[in-house]
Amino acid sequence: MTNFQRIVSTATAILAVSSTLVLAQAGVKPPAPKPAATPAAKPSKVVLPAAVEAAFKKAYPNATIKNVMKEKLKGKDVYEVESIDSGKPRDITYYPDGVIAVLEDTITAAEVPAAVIAAIKKDHPKATVTRYEKVIEDGVTKYEISLKGGKTGSAEYLPDGKPVK
Repeated sequence: MTNFQRIVSTATAILAVSSTLVLAQAGVKPPAPKPAATPAAKPSKVVLPAAVEAAFKKAYPNATIKNVMKEKLKGKDVYEVESIDSGKPRDITYYPDGVIAVLEDTITAAEVPAAVIAAIKKDHPKATVTRYEKVIEDGVTKYEISLKGGKTGSAEYLPDGKPVK
């Protein structure tokens, strides 16, 4: 360290101590020191297996991938692809061989079966629907409904309007 750097360091320390003393005499609490900035952890880049990428591109050629995550589903590795297609969000979870495990598609009210709409109105008369999703998992289709102002924040129904337990 050069003499100049030592002088600047000493002067900075003296100013910090003296300003703390002046504030203390005036009855003012000095501001808490800011914690040192730590670099943000960079998310790991998940690489899709070739079979998953090919299956996604074939099924949704105009979709844009927003995020990819590697997860576990029933003890097996899966890849969740969050995407946007024609302005609509869609999440697809694939097994490494490109087979779809779960498909979550945001839909409009017009795409929801009438039996589901009737069940929502009956079960949640005061709620407002904020989002409809069609979910296909293990060959079973259900509708996930996000609600606001009701007794719950969400509800799930089978296509015939029966609630999912």
